[in-house]
Amino acid sequence: KVGNTNCYELDCSTQTAGKLLDMEELIRIGIVGNGKMARRHLQAFKKVRGARIIAVVGRNEPSLCNICSKFNIKNYYTKLDDLLSRSDIDAVDVVTPTYTHDEIVRKCFGAGRHVLCEKPISLSIAQADRMIEAQRKADKIFMIGFPLRFSPEFIYAKELIEKGNLGKIKVAWFRRGKSLPEPLWYHDKDKCGGVTAELAVHYIDYLRWIMGAEVESVVAEASGDIYKLGKEDNVWALYKFSNGAIGVVGSSYSFNFFEQDAGIIGDKISLRFHRGR
Repeated sequence: KVGNTNCYELDCSTQTAGKLLDMEELIRIGIVGNGKMARRHLQAFKKVRGARIIAVVGRNEPSLCNICSKFNIKNYYTKLDDLLSRSDIDAVDVVTPTYTHDEIVRKCFGAGRHVLCEKPISLSIAQADRMIEAQRKADKIFMIGFPLRFSPEFIYAKELIEKGNLGKIKVAWFRRGKSLPEPLWYHDKDKCGGVTAELAVHYIDYLRWIMGAEVESVVAEASGDIYKLGKEDNVWALYKFSNGAIGVVGSSYSFNFFEQDAGIIGDKISLRFHRGR
């Protein structure tokens, strides 16, 4: 608690780590992608009891050999069709650049697999609609990777809201900045969704989740294209929710805040999160 005010501050610099998640049955997984994000997902799957990585597919064979050696995976392919031809894969985890999601995800559903796909879902509504239609035809699970919903501090905040401890939510915000990612596709306006789709989408989803309401209107300003890439790299947006609450998201690809700052203002108690890098 901060001073004599009805405000609580959580220091989230240290996270609960190493907990194994229980699953009722074995799920056999194929990974599509061999970059930095694929390595993060493979590290996370090591903590999930009941998940077994069967194979990895990617375009860079030396990188594939390296990643499979590090995580003790016996099978790797350079073609998605080879992975999908296996009968011992239940689900596919797509950790490839945004512009590739549409084709890969639809092909996975066509092969009758469940799909976990990195955010954002796609570069356009038309692509997203095609992917969702493929999921419905396949009647398989389709999940977009929004990890904030599974972070201990954000789960705690959600529980407090649902119990009514904070009262009626008036305002919630999230602010985060980082350097423009190094992979070249982030520098191509036809392949990258810009800072809103690639970074702020996490926090937009988080606000929708804790609010339990949908966005009715948005007012946003972009501060120009500092990198001259043809896509926004600094955006501040104000979201009005159907329950009357206001959400604010600030995101930057040109300034590293060295922290992520989030807060919730209720009519009973306010809550602020602080996590350093």
